[in-house]
Amino acid sequence: MKTFIITLLLVPAFLLTANAQNLTTADDVLNAYYKAVGGKKALLAIKDISWKGTTGNSDAGFPTVNKFKPPLKQATTLTNAQGQAIYTFISDGKEAFMAFGDNKTPMSRAVMDRFMITMQIMPELYLAGQGVKTTFAGKEAVEGKEAYKLTHTMPDGSTWSTYYDTQTGLKVKLYVPGQSVGDINLYSDYREVKGIKLPFMIHSGSNILKIESYQLNTGISDSEFIIP
Repeated sequence: MKTFIITLLLVPAFLLTANAQNLTTADDVLNAYYKAVGGKKALLAIKDISWKGTTGNSDAGFPTVNKFKPPLKQATTLTNAQGQAIYTFISDGKEAFMAFGDNKTPMSRAVMDRFMITMQIMPELYLAGQGVKTTFAGKEAVEGKEAYKLTHTMPDGSTWSTYYDTQTGLKVKLYVPGQSVGDINLYSDYREVKGIKLPFMIHSGSNILKIESYQLNTGISDSEFIIP
């Protein structure tokens, strides 16, 4: 169950529109990303964002709710058919809490810091502020299509990578090496939500997160992100 549960947390992905340029630096890729989505200024103006959907490897998935406030606040709950929480992840921006049912999952400081960043819905906006160095790593094939690869390095030296389709600009993959589960995620089914394009499906192995709806700027309270 952990394999598909972590999938729902790694939903940091927006759509880029057509981008046939031959980009060669991390700044090139990120600047094109911001511009195509609606502009970095517009993205930074988002005060909060949330989504609801289902997570699982069949049509009858587990109900899932995820809430975000920039830069690093997040609250995720996955419930069973009886409405009981079977997975919880909360970040208040400085610390994080993870539990499967009533069992808290211990995290080292390094793992916690990386989770708080990689699980954000738009981590690209906040990498530099968290001391993360981003570098251009060339091109690789993702699902048979050419993609730009960016490598992100934490202050402790741990890394992860994101991939953007060279023709459409879509973020199509996130790879977090060494993560226990959900280390490779593929993004698809992008749709526009209030001028911002977001993925409505994420594949992690045989598991699928299907997002039913997004909401932006609804005034989510900071009380949603209090760690128990």
